Amino acid sequence: IEFHTNNTLRVSIGDSGAMFSGSVTSVFSSSTADLSALDLSAGQSRLHKNTLTGDLKLFANDGGSVKTVTLT
Repeated sequence: IEFHTNNTLRVSIGDSGAMFSGSVTSVFSSSTADLSALDLSAGQSRLHKNTLTGDLKLFANDGGSVKTVTLT
């Protein structure tokens, strides 16, 4: 599986050489607060918008420690 920066996805299956490509579209959650480890299980990630600050962030739970990247 390859995911490219232009939101295209390429999947090859086994040795058959079959290739599929397409687009990936996702939605984000929103609330008046940032996410915490209570919102995401270990190993999960989510795009989330804090409606009070207007920040759109990617949250990832890394073994109980939530890490974030703010999208600009």
